[in-house]
Amino acid sequence: MDKADQKPIDEETLAKTDEVAEETGFPSREALEDAVIAESTGEEEGLRRKRKSKPKGQLNVQGPKDVLEKFIAYCDEADLSYWEGIEQLLKKVRR
Repeated sequence: MDKADQKPIDEETLAKTDEVAEETGFPSREALEDAVIAESTGEEEGLRRKRKSKPKGQLNVQGPKDVLEKFIAYCDEADLSYWEGIEQLLKKVRR
C-alpha cells in the first residue's frame, strides 16, 4: 500500500495507542516540548546548557591488563572519564 492510499489516523486512535504504549513501558519518540524538558532538568523554559567543546579525537590503547585495570580504577575512584583521567595525570607530570 502506498502512503498516498493510507487514511489519516484520528486523534482518538492516537490517544488510545499512546496510552497502551505508556502502560506497557514503550516511551514516546516524539520531541518533548521545551516546558517539559525544562521541568525535567530544573532549568528555565527554553534555556539550554551551552557546552564548550574542543575538537575530538580517539585513542585506542592496548597494554598489560593490570596497568589498564589500575587506570580504570583510578578514573572510577576519582569519578573521571578516561580522557579526564589522562588529562589529570598529564598535568601532574608537567607540574
